Amino acid sequence: MRQLGYVEGSNVRFEFRFAEGYLDRLPDLAIELVRLNPRVIVSTPLPAHLAARQATSTIPIVMATGADPVAFGLVASLSHPGGNVTGLANFAEMLASKQIDFIREMLPRLARFGLLVNVTNQLHVPQLRETKIAAEAAGILLVPVEVGSPDKLDSAFATLGMERVEAVLVPPDTTFYSRRRHIAELAATTRLPAIYGYREHVEDGGLMSYGPDIHRPIPSRGNLCG
Repeated sequence: MRQLGYVEGSNVRFEFRFAEGYLDRLPDLAIELVRLNPRVIVSTPLPAHLAARQATSTIPIVMATGADPVAFGLVASLSHPGGNVTGLANFAEMLASKQIDFIREMLPRLARFGLLVNVTNQLHVPQLRETKIAAEAAGILLVPVEVGSPDKLDSAFATLGMERVEAVLVPPDTTFYSRRRHIAELAATTRLPAIYGYREHVEDGGLMSYGPDIHRPIPSRGNLCG
């Protein structure tokens, strides 16, 4: 932003709102930002996009990253978004088959595979669907375990242990991302090999990852994050 001539406190002001992994907070946070009347809102990931879009149809919203915006009704098409939403998108939920392939290179006899599912994240509807398809094609029993908030992670891993899964997929999710060190510790404690959607999980102690690189600058006045 400085290279473009913007200096915070001089000719630009930044406002940040974070849900800290509790996605049900996002609608109210989005409304707070809209009431400040920013020139533009940058949001990430999908739940934040949806909250921002629900809060305003006039302030431009730039997606820093996120899932299929067409399928979730954020834009009319990738080539012609229309409306007030534009930005970057990924299709990380489509990578489940490759993630399973990687974990099977370590565990060729893998038969029971766990999946963390954040029930407050709309992205995990297609994520669960795609992972089920990939697991069935590989002849693996998928064991989804629901997580509704960060404080349910311990019990989720306890359930994975009781279900005797042999590995677990921790898919892209803002709640899981914000608690990545704790999740890595839980996986180690329960002796569960885990594959993640983002490399930062590995940098904070996780075993392996396969997915998009989400490192990016955030040039805006209003920022809404899960």
